[in-house]
Amino acid sequence: MAFGTYSVVKTGLGGLIVTATTKTALGTLSGAAATKATLAWLGGGALSAGGLGMAGGMAVLGGLVVGPALAVGGAILSSQSKKALNDAYSNQDKAKAFKAQARNIAIALKSIYTRANQITQLLQKLDRYLIPHVAKMKETVATKGQDWNNYSQKEQENIYQCVQLALLIKSILDTSLLRENGELDEATNQVLEQGNQYIKMLNAQ
Repeated sequence: MAFGTYSVVKTGLGGLIVTATTKTALGTLSGAAATKATLAWLGGGALSAGGLGMAGGMAVLGGLVVGPALAVGGAILSSQSKKALNDAYSNQDKAKAFKAQARNIAIALKSIYTRANQITQLLQKLDRYLIPHVAKMKETVATKGQDWNNYSQKEQENIYQCVQLALLIKSILDTSLLRENGELDEATNQVLEQGNQYIKMLNAQ
């Protein structure tokens, strides 16, 4: 736009426009003189004639370039700002979704840890009952052999409890803590109840 304006003033209108100082048509000038005269005319005339001179002409041409450039640049920046804002909202939504997902994962992990700790404690309690029963059974077999009929009722009850404890412990160990999808298997809650009920029964004897 600036180049076109300068060219029109210098050449297209050069035969009609005359300088304010020399009264010479711009079309008749060439080189540096033509450039200075054209810029001075765009600036309202030479400084000596009350115009803004070449500096004014440069300002006019600069305004032709800067004004649209600022408008276009402003539009681009505005578009980029809107995109950045939309991206920020999108990232915020993603962050909120990730936060909710992380909270759910934390809750799930806490539940898994709690259940695993409960099972561990149950196995430790059952183990404390099993060890002395196994020791008594070994003593019974060592002294009376492997014939069940040779054992007293108390010895038979001890062996029976030993077997029941072993079966219960095996049942707990065979129960998966998690399902295939990674969720806590509710079957562990059942074995926990069975194990705790059996311990209450032993304590009541």
